[in-house]
Amino acid sequence: MNRAVYQRFGSLLAAADAATLLHIMKALLRRANLRSDFIVAIIALAGLMMGTHAWGQKNQSIESPREEREAMARFQKALQDQRWDDALALCSGRVRASAAVYASKQIFFRAVVPVEQIVDAKSFPVSGGQTKGASNLAQPRTDEFVRLTHFVRIPQQPPSPDVSWAWTTYKLDSRWIIDFEPKALSDVIESEIARLKQENEDARRSGAVADHAITRVKTRLTGLNKSYAVGQPVLFRLELVNECDLALVYTAGRVAVDGCLNITDGNGEPVIFTGGPVQTAIRYERIESGNTVALFDNLDLGRLYNLSKPGRYRVQFSGEGLSLALPAPKTPEQDHEQPLHTTTRKFASNVVEIDIEPSQQR
Repeated sequence: MNRAVYQRFGSLLAAADAATLLHIMKALLRRANLRSDFIVAIIALAGLMMGTHAWGQKNQSIESPREEREAMARFQKALQDQRWDDALALCSGRVRASAAVYASKQIFFRAVVPVEQIVDAKSFPVSGGQTKGASNLAQPRTDEFVRLTHFVRIPQQPPSPDVSWAWTTYKLDSRWIIDFEPKALSDVIESEIARLKQENEDARRSGAVADHAITRVKTRLTGLNKSYAVGQPVLFRLELVNECDLALVYTAGRVAVDGCLNITDGNGEPVIFTGGPVQTAIRYERIESGNTVALFDNLDLGRLYNLSKPGRYRVQFSGEGLSLALPAPKTPEQDHEQPLHTTTRKFASNVVEIDIEPSQQR
């Protein structure tokens, strides 16, 4: 790509707002068949570079500014009371201009906005935002926000998937403005359903390719103690064995810390996972054909599971937390591996039985 094209593309991105940029990036990254959790990481990094923050990780909620929440509440109340003039007065210039071509403001809102879903909503979680500058990505201050993106879910009749309608608030001087793409809601829903179906089909095909290619792979669980006793370390190793004829990439940061082992006692009852939540990085590593790598080693299960009673236990890795993929072609700029097609298979390990004796301490 020549310099002129780069400059043209740069000008296009510079003219777009934060929400548009995030949608562009998501579309491009999904088209590259990257995993959703990897997409979140890339978007978050890009957001940090340009003062835009994209959230969406599990259990992460973002508090929006009080003034912004009040503006949205006024908009919601105006729609509920059918005070269309008041609702429109809270909107951006482009929204007001679009409304002017409709026969009435009521017809405009009914045609363009999911009024019922907004009125019925109990809250409007933040899905992305832009701050005044680079900030702490994990905990931005509410007064740093200048633009926030929200989504309203619009239920659809099966088999069509539910769709999301995006709307944005931005700060102009000291006032928060409601903004959204003033397109016919029916067209937005139709387009979103088509996009979601295409994404699902792309993911299915990608998984099918990987499932066909990634077959001769296994995980091997090994108990490392010569004997086990209550109160003593219960050490285990988990290995990934690649017997395929090709190299693979994998990520397994969760397998040691996220309750991915199935442990049952002598009565067949599951043993409780006692470990707390741990944030792990998503990074793909390469495993060559014929190689074996340790996913964890010398892991003390007694620190993560309730093994305080003597008796016989059965331990097995469930396959959760391990992602295997065919590697994407590397570019000269890359210093890490990326997945191309990710398998849907789970690679549970062998079962290891251990006997934990009573504590020898008096």
